[in-house]
Amino acid sequence: MKLIPRILSRLYLEKESDITISEMREIHQEILGFESEVILDQVAETIIYRFDEEPNKTQEEILIDGLIDGSNENLGLVRKANDHVKYFVPRGFIFNDSTYPSAFGKSHYIYRSKGSRILWFESGIIAFSSLYTYLDSKMFQFNYEEIDNINLFDSHYEHDSLFTDYWVETESEIFGKVAYFIIKNLMNINMSFNRDYPLEHLFISEDVRGLSEYSKRIRNDVMEYVINLCKKAIYGNDDSFDELKFYTDFLNLVEIDVPSYELIELIKFIVNQDNNINYEKLNLVINMLNQNSKNNSNYYSHDIDMLIKKINEIEAGKVQAYEYQNVLQDAFEVIFSDQLFRKRSEVKVNEGRKRIDVVFSNESKHGFFYRLKNDYNIFCPNIVIECKNYNDALANSEVDQLIGRLNKHIGNFGILAARKITDDKLLIKRLKDALRDDKYIIYIVDQDIIKLLELKKSGLDREINDYMNSKFEEIIL
Repeated sequence: MKLIPRILSRLYLEKESDITISEMREIHQEILGFESEVILDQVAETIIYRFDEEPNKTQEEILIDGLIDGSNENLGLVRKANDHVKYFVPRGFIFNDSTYPSAFGKSHYIYRSKGSRILWFESGIIAFSSLYTYLDSKMFQFNYEEIDNINLFDSHYEHDSLFTDYWVETESEIFGKVAYFIIKNLMNINMSFNRDYPLEHLFISEDVRGLSEYSKRIRNDVMEYVINLCKKAIYGNDDSFDELKFYTDFLNLVEIDVPSYELIELIKFIVNQDNNINYEKLNLVINMLNQNSKNNSNYYSHDIDMLIKKINEIEAGKVQAYEYQNVLQDAFEVIFSDQLFRKRSEVKVNEGRKRIDVVFSNESKHGFFYRLKNDYNIFCPNIVIECKNYNDALANSEVDQLIGRLNKHIGNFGILAARKITDDKLLIKRLKDALRDDKYIIYIVDQDIIKLLELKKSGLDREINDYMNSKFEEIIL
């Protein structure tokens, strides 16, 4: 069995397990040995490009000046090691990119961005770094600030739990299992290309953007295994349905569809079978694959009605605290289906000493959560939600708890959800106090959730964003 399907199938069998350090080393060796395409390339560490150093050129001419000069046996083409670009010594690749614009055409900046990146180097070091860039009338500057790193070959990580716990603590995009996050990013490595211009170290234009052959191969390996599971489920052991469900859930989690050519292969296989088709099993397989389509809506009107019914039925108090948390995370997933992704619950932080009720990844391209990071410059790659199944007034400890969950790794925006608030003016005052530490928290009660669900049911996404903006303005104005 190919490496990534083998890891996934082990995770299916060992429900409580995660990726092991030995599997990470296998992945690393596979990357080093992949010969059909250069995955490892030079990675810029800093770029300082001053426009006044070349007074005879316009700013536009300087920005598009090529940096290619000569050749190199190892890389094919090598960029000039001049004063403008300084590269990391080991080769590597961008494993995860969570950078975002933090200003555009504002103040004296032409462009400014920040965020985080994970860099994977051929030495086995995986570095977690903040990235800061800005462009003004005088210069373009680009630099990393390393937060921490993991050395895959460090004996400290011989115990798998030490590796996974450390990863969750350091990584800004907290996932349910570390394995899912790692495999998702391995499936989405960009192809290497000659970066002729300094700006290409910051973002990749569409004309050179493409999926690496390594990532394509991983996707193919997983898809081939999924199709084989479909065949077994239709014509073989019923146990294959459970594993197939595991794989389709995983593909939904990493937002990858089963490609059409694999479905055609399955259809051909079914047509060529001599024995009678079990249409009941075939229908089950089709339904699983159909749920994998990202174009399908996860929730319909009756699902929204059911969520509202559950909210109204759950009693306040500790007894049904988890039921309340579960229905709220489902409600948020429905309401913000085009803004928030990768729902995770009971996320461990601080070496497992603390937990966050619900975390969503903020991958919004529009709407309220996009405005937070783009217009208000709030660092919020993740949205942290704490669910309090209380009818009583929230104490300072509940607010302080959420403030303590927000940081430079997870993000600085949170939502405090409760059944109802008896003194909203006092709570707003407490949340305003958190602004002094750049921690942004809004509160939401049952009445708000039900209103948002009703707006979603009516397809009024703009009104949803307006409603959330009003909740946010209660805190910042």
